[in-house]
Formats: sequence, C-alpha cells, structure tokens
Amino acid sequence: MQKEEIKKIILDYLIEEFGDNSEVRKKHYSYCLFPAEECTCRFIEEIDYDTKLIEGGYITSFSVLSVIVFLENKFKIKIPEKDLFIMNFNTIDNMTNLITKYL
Repeated sequence: MQKEEIKKIILDYLIEEFGDNSEVRKKHYSYCLFPAEECTCRFIEEIDYDTKLIEGGYITSFSVLSVIVFLENKFKIKIPEKDLFIMNFNTIDNMTNLITKYL
C-alpha cells in the first residue's frame, strides 16, 4: 500500500469520526467548556496531512485511543507500546510513517 493511499484512508476516517456537518456543530463543539461566543474550537474538516491534530485542538489526546484502535484494525498491525507517544499521532504524516513501519 502506498503512503498517499494510507494518508487518504486516515484523513477520511478522522473526518468521519470527528467531523460533523450539522449547523449546530459548525457554530460550536458540544464538548467545549467555553460559551459559544468565546469558543475557538477547530473543525476537523479543515485539516491536511501535516496539520497538528492534538496541538492544534482538532482532536483530544483521549481521542487518540480510538485512532489507535482504528489504525490497528484497518491496517492489521499491532503498534507496540514503545511507539505509543502522542507525537506519533499528532499528524497524518506521522501516523502514516508509523503504519508503514509495521506493514
């Protein structure tokens, strides 16, 4: 499998899993603790392969757990504990490099 194909699969998953096209969500995320007028939440639909997902506020560090499960199931790999660092999941490029290591 080529890296570009892996990147597209991950991008599609992130948008499907963490995105929302509803008008309410576009105005404000339900999990945000700020009032809607003070919210600075980002929308996952705006990301690219090198976007900092966690640092940029697109997904939470807790959300990474579901991303790991998806990656392991989709690509039929096991990501060892030694590679379970937030930086490996902060961008689609980083995730792709990690996946190709174990394919």
